[in-house]
Amino acid sequence: MALKSYLRPIAAAIGAALDPAVKDAAEQGNAVRDRLVPVDTGALKASGVVVKVAQARYQIREGDGLPDARAIFTEYGTSRQAAQPHMTPAAAAAKAALSTAVAAVVKVAVRRGR
Repeated sequence: MALKSYLRPIAAAIGAALDPAVKDAAEQGNAVRDRLVPVDTGALKASGVVVKVAQARYQIREGDGLPDARAIFTEYGTSRQAAQPHMTPAAAAAKAALSTAVAAVVKVAVRRGR
């Protein structure tokens, strides 16, 4: 059987499995954020969420609804406060988890598509 005949079922399997894999990677990144975010009042930590923006596209967000820019000030620092990065490591963790998850999705899809 020609390789071309395998491509449609493989693509369909990847498409079906990709969204949950991407969501899981974003949630893993958010867990890293939760561990690293500094806690004064707890409002910044509580504002962290994973939001679906499109099929297989998620954002790790924080600071929505807060009355100030503490999310930015905490991440990058100010002239009076040192940076306390927590979103940058969260993004790196999500990216690493995403690579692993997508590789697993493709591997399963290729096996099923044959």
